[in-house]
Amino acid sequence: MTHGPNSNRPPTDGRDLNNPPPDAQGNGPDFARLLADEHRRFYDYVLRVATNPDSPEEKDRPLIATVAKLHRELRRAHEQLKGAQAQLDRRRQPSPEAGNDPLTGLANRSAVIQAIERELERAARFGTSLALVLVDIERFREINRASGQQAGDRLLKQLADLLRRLTRAVDTVGRYGDDVYAVILPNETQAGALAAANRWQRAVVEHAFHVPNLATPVSVALGIVAYPEDDVRSAEDMLRAAEAALEFAKASRERTVAAFRDLPQQHAPGIQTRQIEDLAHQVHDLLHRNHNDCLDSIWAMVRAIEARDGYTARHSLNVHRLAVLLAHRLGLSPPQIETLAHAAMLHDIGKIGIPDTILTKPGPLTAEQWTVVRTHPLVGCRILSQAAFLRGAIPAIRSHHEHYDGRGYPDGLAGAAIPKAARILNLADAFDAMTSRRVYRPAMEPPSALAEIGRCQGAQFDPEVADCFAQLYESGGLDGAVEPPFPEKAT
Repeated sequence: MTHGPNSNRPPTDGRDLNNPPPDAQGNGPDFARLLADEHRRFYDYVLRVATNPDSPEEKDRPLIATVAKLHRELRRAHEQLKGAQAQLDRRRQPSPEAGNDPLTGLANRSAVIQAIERELERAARFGTSLALVLVDIERFREINRASGQQAGDRLLKQLADLLRRLTRAVDTVGRYGDDVYAVILPNETQAGALAAANRWQRAVVEHAFHVPNLATPVSVALGIVAYPEDDVRSAEDMLRAAEAALEFAKASRERTVAAFRDLPQQHAPGIQTRQIEDLAHQVHDLLHRNHNDCLDSIWAMVRAIEARDGYTARHSLNVHRLAVLLAHRLGLSPPQIETLAHAAMLHDIGKIGIPDTILTKPGPLTAEQWTVVRTHPLVGCRILSQAAFLRGAIPAIRSHHEHYDGRGYPDGLAGAAIPKAARILNLADAFDAMTSRRVYRPAMEPPSALAEIGRCQGAQFDPEVADCFAQLYESGGLDGAVEPPFPEKAT
């Protein structure tokens, strides 16, 4: 093709695109802009020549017209592709209730559930793997109480940012609960998820969180489930299994990372996840009733649980009576006493998840079995969490096995960080347990139990609560408060 001095040939400003200058070689932005400029000049030239009847190059017009047509078709195809992509993006958008958590900017609970469903369907379709890790901030309530809510919020945001940096671009990080994050790992096995979880745990411990007045070191517990290694078929199955693993990790004194496959529930005896979920659904189904009817029905469930072990029959009723008497003596307000009464009635509802082989074992428990037992406060909180009118009782239920010196469970709280209702409940629970018969030991006499409480004052028990209980006992205020589990036999 030849061109005269007045040709429409596009200028190149003396630049040779086949041999760019040294500073433009490679993938630098300058060369990219240069290339884009030349492409624009070329298309302008093609369109100008194709539509200019006075062009001196008539023989080139058919070829250039063909190029111009192809360019228009490519542009139209590009617009169609953009429209299809936009439509696909709209279909991938979560439902209106799903979206981002306003505090951390992560996916919220609904969006997490939808993402698990989507990734699980994809894994099943293509025969790939999928892992889910729940990450719980240990002692977060203690941090919130000691450092303030603003400090707690800053910690939540900073941990969210840290998890974003620690995970891959294909992973989904979301806020699943108040202090629980969910990390969805496509194409990841249980072994890979376990390795990642251990890395995250170390990173959290080593990370310098910029939170004012943060007196408690930050640590996390993690629960893992993996498809298809674990028998999970839905998002609900995956979350239930991950929650069970997380509860096991939090209750265990030996580990803070647990995989669902390694839980005792996989080798009977263990945590009875199905029974837990069934009871949680029953509680949810009762919520349409008025509060008194709902509470009566839940109380009936507790009595049914206690009936599994005749030696603990009437235990919750006895704890309820002792706790209320103590609360009055300590000067709690009527609303506080009502909340404590609910907590006392329901404090052992989480034992639905403990198999009879552990609950009624005629002898000392193994370390593994104790780990299962220590999950029951957390299980109870999960069962009751949907009953809004009982949420005030949940802190006491969660913490009723915390010890005043910080050696209790599940959160290792100490002193005033333990809710006062839980400190009262802890003593009432212990006194009734000591004065009740067990298959492996006789009941203690009340004076002996009282002496044991005095001995453990400041360690297991709040000194103020223990002193008040001793005064109540000595004044006869406990007479008739505790009923034996069985009628006394005539001799």
